[in-house]
Amino acid sequence: MEYGLANKNQVSFINQLENLQKLKISTVDAASLGQNTKLAELEITNTLKHAEVLSSAFPNMRKFS
Repeated sequence: MEYGLANKNQVSFINQLENLQKLKISTVDAASLGQNTKLAELEITNTLKHAEVLSSAFPNMRKFS
């Protein structure tokens, strides 16, 4: 998502993708994301809010940049 998650509909859409394995996004508030045990790679190109919740939201993440 080139410009980040701009509204609740986009956040809801991402949270419903149960088989999401890779996500590249510009800006995200990690506290708004639900848990996804299949996400392995996360790339944030601009702004990350609430980074402290990443490990609980994505417990199987192998790559973060």
